[in-house]
Amino acid sequence: MSLNRTDNHSADINREEVERLRDENHSLRQSVRDLEERLATVAQLADTDTLTPLPNRRRFEREVDMVVRRVARYRTGAALLFVDVDGLKSINDAHGHGAGDIVLIHVGDVLRSQLRSTDLVARLGGDEFGILIEPILEHEVIRKIGTLTREISQNHAIIERELVPVSISIGYTMIEANDSVDTALHRADIAMYGEKRAHRAER
Repeated sequence: MSLNRTDNHSADINREEVERLRDENHSLRQSVRDLEERLATVAQLADTDTLTPLPNRRRFEREVDMVVRRVARYRTGAALLFVDVDGLKSINDAHGHGAGDIVLIHVGDVLRSQLRSTDLVARLGGDEFGILIEPILEHEVIRKIGTLTREISQNHAIIERELVPVSISIGYTMIEANDSVDTALHRADIAMYGEKRAHRAER
């Protein structure tokens, strides 16, 4: 074999090796992308409530922690709202267990429709929802609570073609710089139960 033919043969082998490595690299990159997409899907499912399309308590508590850090650093106003659906057991008793699920989805949808895209509403479990609003001043929180309770009462849930009235109780707290996730949630929880007792006393 002449020198030129040997060089040409070596060049062909090198090109084939380069092409093979390029194909392997492309395949590896695609596999990495597929894996990243699957991991992102798993992470999203882990942070999403199983009934509603809302974030769950795990995601909500993580967001509360980040808001507390921002409040401590920048002294911005932020509010944590604790929402409880009134009389969900009675609705279940009157219309069947599936009715409660319909009401929870309905409440989540209405709450979400009345908040900014930057605000967070999550289902914390059972008949309870949490809302994070940032930035906001306290007088704005009180006005927003009025809007949310009014919208829920005016938009009845539809259960088997029947309009079913729904009401909610909302407690809130302004997040403080020295808060933890637990202290902020605890204050909002206590405020919500105070509102629920007040509603019962009015009936």
